Amino acid sequence: MRDSSGRLVSPPMTPKPQWRIALLTAAFGAAFASSAPTLRADPKHSPAAHSDAKTTDLKFTSVGEAWAVAQGATAQIGELLEGKNLKAIHPVEEQLSAALKYLEANSPMVTGDKQKRLAAALKQALTLAGNLHSASDASEAGKTEAELKKLQAALKLVAVQYPADALKAPAGFVKFQCPMKDFTGDKAGPCPKCGMKLKPVIPALAAGGAHGEHGDAHAHGSKVTTMNVALQSAQPLVVGEKADVIARVTTKDGKPVGMDALKEAHTRKLHFLIIDQSLTDYHHEHPEPTATPGEYKFSFTVRKPGPYRVWADLVPVATGEQEYVIADLPAETKGEPLANRAEVLTATVEGMTYTVTFKEKLEVGGAALGTLTVKDAKGEVFPSLEPVMGAYAHLVGFSEDFKTIAHIHPMGEEPTKETDRGAGKLDFHIAPEQPGLLRLFAQVQIGGVNKFAPFTLTVAKNSTTPGKEAGTSATDRKE
Repeated sequence: MRDSSGRLVSPPMTPKPQWRIALLTAAFGAAFASSAPTLRADPKHSPAAHSDAKTTDLKFTSVGEAWAVAQGATAQIGELLEGKNLKAIHPVEEQLSAALKYLEANSPMVTGDKQKRLAAALKQALTLAGNLHSASDASEAGKTEAELKKLQAALKLVAVQYPADALKAPAGFVKFQCPMKDFTGDKAGPCPKCGMKLKPVIPALAAGGAHGEHGDAHAHGSKVTTMNVALQSAQPLVVGEKADVIARVTTKDGKPVGMDALKEAHTRKLHFLIIDQSLTDYHHEHPEPTATPGEYKFSFTVRKPGPYRVWADLVPVATGEQEYVIADLPAETKGEPLANRAEVLTATVEGMTYTVTFKEKLEVGGAALGTLTVKDAKGEVFPSLEPVMGAYAHLVGFSEDFKTIAHIHPMGEEPTKETDRGAGKLDFHIAPEQPGLLRLFAQVQIGGVNKFAPFTLTVAKNSTTPGKEAGTSATDRKE
């Protein structure tokens, strides 16, 4: 669309309520030198204008609180910019400016030359926040991004002026939440339910600064998806033959979703987790785009009769939230029933032995620490697992309800380059969502070839845990 002056501008987007702001470490650029030129701000959003106007009801009781909000708001602005939701930046920037103003008012706590540098850095940060505010209000994405990078550098300069621990938030001000939003605690570390790295959040930013309740949702599978996936095979599914499949990915209102609308997760933008009705023929595929917008293609060799179910693992840029979208691939034949229900904790695949063990009982509502061990033909732990999609292993489990899935990545250090190698003994967390049979597949790469080891687990009911609706459970990597 065009504005009144005839310039092409992006259409306005509906702001989303910012209930929580993730406290992430800002990707700071080069720090401003002491000779940095004075920056000219938009008069409507200058520091003086912010001083006279009530921008937010957010209140602070310490420098640590204000700093936590400044970092969290800056990180959230980056996410909104990436999602092209510029209009939603307005209220977040007001929270940022409120935090910076509190720091400015309390800058005398820093003494000597550092106090002068701190005052100058905070003044710059407020100016840059105002410039960013103006650019986002005007839907100028490029300028907003440029101002954000300068702001990140200014905040780095602010941070180094304070004494050690001065910017530490008080106990309870920052919470630590599972990315799947099924657990919130007071300490950093892995989620006790699923093993994902807990992310810092600031409950004080909810509802304009009230320190409201922030309980555990315990709803891995209840998250509403924003995407639809439809599948169509070029030929009937035949056991032993390759099936060429077209996947159409659209938003809920039918708009095609291209690669640019998806974020990369573990080296790929689309992961398709595929299983037959007997939960024995598992495939992990990565569709590639065709010339048609929103259309993707992939192939796999059919090993079982009947239809297949696909969980599309994706992260929309617009939300930054992982989604698991279910789609079915029909067949002209009838699928096999679920059988082989006996527990299987060891599998042999091409001369290698794979074993899973657990320190806790597998039960609904509980988290168990598991270990995947890969041994060679001599019975020794295999020392050279190769990177596969940014990890040394992927574990995917399918519950017998045919509606619930767990996608697990091992804990510990992950590979950073293709030449890295990992030992075949990997710990992971698992938090079952449904009782009964859980078919678990471990995927590793050896000699450039993906290997899949199947296991059968039994999940007990937990009488102390309220009943849950079946749904898609997604456990992401331990970072």
